[in-house]
Amino acid sequence: MNKYFWLRTESNPCNSVMGARVFWTIENFMDLKDLIGESILSPSFRVKHSGSKETKWQIQLYPRGDIASIAAHKLPGGDHGHVSVFLRGTSDIKKDHARVHVSIVDCHLHLNRIHEKELPYLPEKVAEEENMCYGDSTAFQRRDLFLCEDDLKLPGESLTLELKIDVSWDAEDEEFEDDCQSDKAEAIKKENHDSITKSKEEAIKDFGKMFENKEFCDLEIDCGGKVFSCHQNILSARSPVFSTMLKIEMKESDSGKVSIEDINQETMFEMLYFIYTGLVNDSALTETSDVVELLYAADKYQLDTLKDICQDKLRSLLDAGNAIEFLILGEKYQATKLKDSAMMEIVHLMPKIADTEDYQKVVDHPNLALEIPKAMFK
Repeated sequence: MNKYFWLRTESNPCNSVMGARVFWTIENFMDLKDLIGESILSPSFRVKHSGSKETKWQIQLYPRGDIASIAAHKLPGGDHGHVSVFLRGTSDIKKDHARVHVSIVDCHLHLNRIHEKELPYLPEKVAEEENMCYGDSTAFQRRDLFLCEDDLKLPGESLTLELKIDVSWDAEDEEFEDDCQSDKAEAIKKENHDSITKSKEEAIKDFGKMFENKEFCDLEIDCGGKVFSCHQNILSARSPVFSTMLKIEMKESDSGKVSIEDINQETMFEMLYFIYTGLVNDSALTETSDVVELLYAADKYQLDTLKDICQDKLRSLLDAGNAIEFLILGEKYQATKLKDSAMMEIVHLMPKIADTEDYQKVVDHPNLALEIPKAMFK
């Protein structure tokens, strides 16, 4: 016998009150006449509410009445007994936050309800089972369901219950849950950020090992007699200039070697270290001349991030004594941030700069010579 023919829930949100209609059909209800004081259970179901709230429920039905019903009416569970109905839910709902109504409809859901009634909250059941419980031992009289001994008023031999569950939430509950959800989201976000940071650090460390150990290298760069062993794929992926250069060099020669003469050895090391790790050693940014050399290399090989790092370092060293030099460097290497900062410094300190020898260098850069007066009158 299939007692659980179907169970359907319909959720209908409405502001802070969340409603659900649940239909449960018990097939062959007539065959359950021997279940005196015994119950059957519906499949458990969940009702979604506002935000991430969710409650879990299960319907319990006594076809011949529960023990309390039989004892109260001193009946042996006969035809004139009761049908007992209970709804059990998750324990985090306050007793005054839910209203439950039950009625009987026909098996085709024509909604000709029979004796719709509200199921009261049962605190004694909650204490025993640690779950919310709404119900009534005398929910329906069996004689209201039958025309005679073996005939249901309802079509067929199936009984369909409709339960309407309305759950409301206090503003405090909403705020508390929102805070909890927010804290949880922040914790997850932090864990995710930490994981990403750790992953990046591991990648930097691993690529740094590749640069140091020279494993599987397929390219040698000769820089003033010092040879740097590298990986073509890494250099090509990081620098568009290296990508084009290596395609040409490798096509013309199978030696796996290239020569670079316009960059000194220290700068070449720092540039390659950046290409592999995305980092710059502090020692490479100590001397202004070293930073300028690195800026030249970054511009030549189109390493934009390295170029920004060099610009920011030079901007931090900017003063009246080097403003003209840095302005020219910014123009030469299309380092916009450095150029703009140097221009502002020159405009601000023009009385100190105008009479210096460095200022005379602007004559060799006509475009800059025109830009300075314009900047002063902005």
